[in-house]
Amino acid sequence: MAIKLFLFLGYFALISCFKPPSTSDISETVHKLFETIRGMQATKTMLPDPPLEWAKFKGNYESDVKLYFHGNSTMSALRYMFKVYDNNMFATAWITSCLVEAYRYGNAPKPTEDQIIMSVDAIMDHRNKNLKYANSIMAFWPQILDEEFKVYQSTPVNLLAMFNLTQTTNWTVVYDLFDKIGLHDVTEIMKHLLATREGYQHVFKIPPDFDDTSVNLGLGSLLRDNVIHFPYASAAWEGQNKKAASEKKDVSLVTTWVQDLVDVKTQYFQGIDTPGNVNNVDITVCANALFGITNAILSGLVTSEVLYDPVLQQLYLNTSTMIEFQIQTNFSGRPDLALTYYPSVFEFYWFVARTYTQLERKARIGELPHEAMRTVMEGLGSALKGNMTQHVISQSKMEGNDMIYYDDFLGDGDIDNNKKHVEFGEDRLWTTSMAINALITTWTVYNDATQKLNWYDDTPTEVKTTVQKATTWLNTYILSGKYQPWNAFFSGSFKGFGTSWSSYPANRDEYFNGTKVPHDGKRHYGEIIRGMEGVMEEDWYQQQIKLDHAPVDFH
Repeated sequence: MAIKLFLFLGYFALISCFKPPSTSDISETVHKLFETIRGMQATKTMLPDPPLEWAKFKGNYESDVKLYFHGNSTMSALRYMFKVYDNNMFATAWITSCLVEAYRYGNAPKPTEDQIIMSVDAIMDHRNKNLKYANSIMAFWPQILDEEFKVYQSTPVNLLAMFNLTQTTNWTVVYDLFDKIGLHDVTEIMKHLLATREGYQHVFKIPPDFDDTSVNLGLGSLLRDNVIHFPYASAAWEGQNKKAASEKKDVSLVTTWVQDLVDVKTQYFQGIDTPGNVNNVDITVCANALFGITNAILSGLVTSEVLYDPVLQQLYLNTSTMIEFQIQTNFSGRPDLALTYYPSVFEFYWFVARTYTQLERKARIGELPHEAMRTVMEGLGSALKGNMTQHVISQSKMEGNDMIYYDDFLGDGDIDNNKKHVEFGEDRLWTTSMAINALITTWTVYNDATQKLNWYDDTPTEVKTTVQKATTWLNTYILSGKYQPWNAFFSGSFKGFGTSWSSYPANRDEYFNGTKVPHDGKRHYGEIIRGMEGVMEEDWYQQQIKLDHAPVDFH
């Protein structure tokens, strides 16, 4: 059974831009969702008492780390039982951004200034503390000083507490108990997890990244754009982000980690680890970065002069072009590689659409400050209104005559006692909301005068019908309790055996000192750099796929 680690975020953003498709009161649903989300924010810091109570830091919204157990009924039960509350800035920044956008563009309730400021304060504790100057480079988890190395390391306190508990447990007694009551499958799972315990703890010590940095920048630009509505929250964010840090490097695509090879080799011995000791490119990280840069400029948080820097302009244009290409080619048939950290295709579509709609809105009133932004807008618009729209519509599933929903994979990997496949649709609510948001954000424009979203004149009827039927389904089930509010919003890059970075082709495989790693058929780890440099021929890549027995299917 494959084991996958996912971060689940329990929130939904519903934006209405048309007449209600049913007699149900969508406004009432949105208000109830708003209150549910508000109740998920920690209003004070709570000390841990694992496993009964997990640490909760003031200002954070709830997000949980879960293991995707699936298969028979025992595995299904484990999926429901296991979760660890996680304090990370990513969930809080995203949820806060969604609350601001839902209020601004969807007539949702207005979050209070205190609510947002609590989040901003929590997020700022994730600033890179290893830099000796004010900066806006962010880390996923809070950084705590490591007394041995005298550096600040990312520290997921609850996950580490969970692993510490396993050190003091008599597992022989536990295994015997499980076996006696017929839970041998659980015994095998626990043995596997404990065998990989050190590996999990190793990857927790990740460096700061461009994803969290970009999401923080995106939040700040949203607050600046809505300063009339949230003056104190906007001031709080800008007061703690006085210097938007940037580095000029000879790159053309946004990477995940804020590291180069010199940093990797230095920080490795300080307990700060990049998975595989090599950077990577995730297209959803790129989409977040594109939005952060775009909206920071459009909101006036930074000036458009940054795009006159040829290095940054190349980064901006090349990253956008790569995103367009991936949409137009359906991720080159390898979504498992393109969507390294974000398994949901629909989520990625919505992230991209957020950038496009901001550019389009400014372009309509003649306020695009740089020609590069028009190039990005036109390229993204073509991809979103073409292949993306066709793909979203083609993936819909009918329920009756007047409802449509979307599924991904959570809860759809189980079997019943008769060995028959069953579907629980545990990410059905989430996936449907992402599909709706992707279509609405692509095909509507916000009217500042009326403060409403309106369909473009050329919006296909099929798009409107799909959104109406999907919204009817979502409004029917979102608060019904029939489906779980789960989602694989974010995942680790390692999702089980066969998904390791070392399973894929590489043309640079060497020790830190430059010595080549021997090609002896063995996997080598430690002070090693293994990755791709430059662009290789297709024939070479396909040959290496076969030689390395690399995964070719979506995980």
